[in-house]
Amino acid sequence: MRYLLLFLPLYTLLSFSGQPHATRVFRPGKDFALFFAVNQYKNWGPLKYPISEAEAIAKDLHDLYGFDTLIVRNPTKAEIKAKIDFYRSKIYAKDAQLFIYFSGHGEFVEETKEGFFIPKEGEKKDPSQDSYLSYLRLKQWITTLPCNHILLSIDACFSGTFDDDIALKGDPGVRPNTGDWREQFIQQSLEYRSRWFMASGAKVRTPDKSAFAQQFLAALRGLGGDDKLLSFTELWSYIQRANPKPCAATFGDHQPGGDFLFVLQKSARSDVDNWNEAKAINTIAGYEAYITKCQNKPCDFVDAADAKITTLRESQKPTKPDYMVLITGGTFQMGSEDGETDEKPVHKVTISDFYLAKYEVTVAEFRAFMEANPDYETDAEKEGSSYGYEGTEWKSIPGRNWRHDPEGNPAADNHPVINVSWNDATAYCAWMNQKTGKSYRLPTEAEWEYAAGNGSRHTKYSWGNDAPSGKNGGNVADESKRPSDGAGWTTKFDGYNDGYWFTAPIGAYNANNFGLFDMTGNVWEWCSDWYGSDYYKNSPASNPIGPSSGSDRVLRGGSCFSVPQNCRVANRYNYSPGNSNFN
Repeated sequence: MRYLLLFLPLYTLLSFSGQPHATRVFRPGKDFALFFAVNQYKNWGPLKYPISEAEAIAKDLHDLYGFDTLIVRNPTKAEIKAKIDFYRSKIYAKDAQLFIYFSGHGEFVEETKEGFFIPKEGEKKDPSQDSYLSYLRLKQWITTLPCNHILLSIDACFSGTFDDDIALKGDPGVRPNTGDWREQFIQQSLEYRSRWFMASGAKVRTPDKSAFAQQFLAALRGLGGDDKLLSFTELWSYIQRANPKPCAATFGDHQPGGDFLFVLQKSARSDVDNWNEAKAINTIAGYEAYITKCQNKPCDFVDAADAKITTLRESQKPTKPDYMVLITGGTFQMGSEDGETDEKPVHKVTISDFYLAKYEVTVAEFRAFMEANPDYETDAEKEGSSYGYEGTEWKSIPGRNWRHDPEGNPAADNHPVINVSWNDATAYCAWMNQKTGKSYRLPTEAEWEYAAGNGSRHTKYSWGNDAPSGKNGGNVADESKRPSDGAGWTTKFDGYNDGYWFTAPIGAYNANNFGLFDMTGNVWEWCSDWYGSDYYKNSPASNPIGPSSGSDRVLRGGSCFSVPQNCRVANRYNYSPGNSNFN
């Protein structure tokens, strides 16, 4: 593994209640919010933040804006449908509003051009998509709800595919000051039927910790400005600052002029309260919201807010960690006419600049990830086993996981971590993103082959075109023998002894021209791509990212057990994303 820089009886629900606000309640019983948030899946990797982010938004909607809120935790597809049907049975006032929020995994199927929200029981790869909730079906369910004003937010991968025409329409309108004009403006804004939709991204994957949710909170905590009203357009002015870039549109039978309003119910808070809230959020948007509140009144912490914004912007500037190597982009001939069928034809590919980890991820580095995420289980731990040799038999060995070396002993900290699946590797990258605020991912196989083959030179092995010699080589099938029984390889690099039967410590051999170690041998390395031969033959000429779907993920580079043919940088291998083994 190496990484790259760049709500019913069967569900658990949470509602918020409290004493009536001291200030006048403008809209009692007219504003509702329904949340569907999934952290734990039967077949997909767990998420950390959807439920807690939904709780934070729900609490502010209730406490600040008087919404009747309900959170459905870890719902199945049937439970989502049943709860939406429950809200279909309600009787709403003409100016009532319903906010619906989805947060969890999402998927996009390229063949049908359709996006999906993944409920708790959704299959990892479902050819029929029956276990998914299609955005098309969701649109039909929500459009026909009897509430005149609906705002739908989806915080999930590929959530922008809910609507083919992603465009924000409508004008902000003329805003009132205070007094009777405020109530009149509310009535006028909610005169026409509204169906608004927001998504955390278009046809892209989105991170677990959501910038979309953080911007939503910043908007709510801005308290609607002087008139204490937050319109959809004003909400969107916050949301669109998130990264990945969110999208918005109308849907269904939306009427021109229709709006969605968040009407502040609580009395204005003190400057100290606003400042403490900004510090608690600790984002650029949060401090900017504090400064906005101070435009027409004296505040004590504007300079401090400016300083915080400067510090955060400086911290977000891209830097090169010392364990990352700059791979200067270029053009190379990808594939090999001397290789396997899936390496052909050789084709020209251009790669942009990127950073790649200097070493394979070590046991010590992966342990830090596991200790920081005590609830996370690797796929091998969930299965209770991982594949390896026991004697002369290749089989699933009970109890084997990332903590073990290939013989079942405690793994050494300076060796590459093994028994990790593609799912585990991407979870590690996601944790790195949360920890550092940077953007890490697995390399594409085109990026990997370019880096391993020394760029445009495209050497046969990472160390060059010749047979390995001394440190100018790697941990591969060689003249070394298994310590326990003296067994050797039947096919190997003749005349070369790399000094190790199983894995070697990272960096035990010379780096290639880019300064990368162990790109050939030691352990196979996961790439981000789905494996596919048809895509490979017809891939884009610039920065190909692999097929949009598949059953296996790509592995590259060979391992300590790999024969010369499998050690070539052009060699491709594929494996199920949930499987793992000792090499």
